[in-house]
Amino acid sequence: MAAGVAGAEEPEATPYRPTVSNPAALPEIELGGLHTSGGSEQQRDGVPFLAKYAFNADWGVMAGADLYDRAISLDGIEANGFGDTLLTVKHHHDVFENLELGFEANVKLPSAKLPWLAAEPMKSSTASSVRV
Repeated sequence: MAAGVAGAEEPEATPYRPTVSNPAALPEIELGGLHTSGGSEQQRDGVPFLAKYAFNADWGVMAGADLYDRAISLDGIEANGFGDTLLTVKHHHDVFENLELGFEANVKLPSAKLPWLAAEPMKSSTASSVRV
């Protein structure tokens, strides 16, 4: 802590994994790079992005997308642009002292510039977990 700042507290960063029961004090942003080759495509490069925010110890949201996505098919056809967007809501619930439940709901929005850059068709999913 810097000298001369009386009573000020440094923000505490707590990773937003694995559940919202361990929330961060500030929004978190992840930015990365991706390069793959082989499989159903000759090559794919991307810049994935994920923003995470916990409202409190029980509720959190995440929004992610490929800010840039470039793919080359096995036929040599190239496409590039913005990828799909994934929105997630997370909820944590203490049932008893030794029993906790977690719930996660996702929806993938078809925001890719070109359909070929979409990872999968539009879908939604849910997940749940129990910690004893």
